[in-house]
Amino acid sequence: MLITVVVVVCACAVGWVRQFGVPLMDTDYSAETFVVENHLASKLTVEETGGVPVIHSVSATSSALIPLGSSCERLMRLVARDPAGREIASLDDPLCEPRTWVIEVDGSTQLLRERRWPYPG
Repeated sequence: MLITVVVVVCACAVGWVRQFGVPLMDTDYSAETFVVENHLASKLTVEETGGVPVIHSVSATSSALIPLGSSCERLMRLVARDPAGREIASLDDPLCEPRTWVIEVDGSTQLLRERRWPYPG
């Protein structure tokens, strides 16, 4: 009886790992994300609106990952703010494709068609 229980538990564990991966291990979900690239020398906060508002933090000269939306039908708005709360840049996008929004040192922005990760600097 004990051997049967051990075999069943091991089989369940193997099935779990095959289906969901090893529990408590970091999984790379970066392919399913939109990247915000901050080239400024200060930290930015990026507010995502258009659904439930979410705030993302982007360290100086770094990138942050934002999960992709499940639908391309609804526009989301991203607003990047400096540490004083001033708006630096904004973007209206459905956030449904893995791309990169670059915020340059001079305050200009560009939206790259590819996802660039990690930060290129």
